[in-house]
Amino acid sequence: MASGPRRHHYPPRFYLNGFSRDDLLWIYDCELNEIRQQIPINTAVERDYYSIEDEDGNRNNAVEEYLSTVEDKARTAIQRLEAGENLNDDLRTHLSIFMALLLARTPVFEGAFNEHTQGKLRTLLKEMLSDTEKAKIHFQDFAKKTGE
Repeated sequence: MASGPRRHHYPPRFYLNGFSRDDLLWIYDCELNEIRQQIPINTAVERDYYSIEDEDGNRNNAVEEYLSTVEDKARTAIQRLEAGENLNDDLRTHLSIFMALLLARTPVFEGAFNEHTQGKLRTLLKEMLSDTEKAKIHFQDFAKKTGE
C-alpha cells in the first residue's frame, strides 16, 4: 500500500485558505441545499480521489504527488503576486498549469468527461456493430491484432 495523504483536495487547501476569513469559508452545499461556514480542510475533499489502485488493491499516489509539486510552484507564484512582484516566465508557466488543472481535477469535470466519452463510445459501437457483417469484420480484426 502506498503511503501519503489520503484526503485529496480539489482545489488545494492553500488555495481555499486564500478565500477564507477567520479560517472559515462560506460554501453552498447543493446536496443539502444550504449555505454554511466550513473550514478549508473539510471542503472540496475526497478520500483517495487521485489514487490509482492496481489489480492487487495497492494505491499509487503518483497523481497526488504530481499535483502537490504543481501546487507548491503555484503557491510561490501567487505569493509573489500578492506581494506586488512580477513573475518570471517559469512562474507564469507554473501558474498557468495550476489554473488549467483547477478546472480539470474536479468531480464535475470528471463526470462531464465520462459522460462525453461514454456517448462517443455508444455511437462508435452502434456503427461498428450495426449489422452482423460489420461486427464479424471488427471481431476478426481484433483477433488478428491481439491473438484473442
